[in-house]
Amino acid sequence: MAVWLAEIGTSTGLQANVHGQVLDGQGEVLAGLYVCGNDMASIMQGTYPGPGTTLGPALVFGYRIAMHAAGRPVPID
Repeated sequence: MAVWLAEIGTSTGLQANVHGQVLDGQGEVLAGLYVCGNDMASIMQGTYPGPGTTLGPALVFGYRIAMHAAGRPVPID
């Protein structure tokens, strides 16, 4: 069996705004499409420093997405 060195995972994904809305290649919102967790681009810029790296952002953006979808956006400050 061949063994190859590789990353355990990555933190790359879809670009999104502060509400978790997916952005297209021009930075425009794709209406009705949200993303969080491993599917969202991470501030880690593609690196994977360790297990659970995306759990905190997934919880935060899951909440932000739910509030935005319900018409109750959370302030960004």
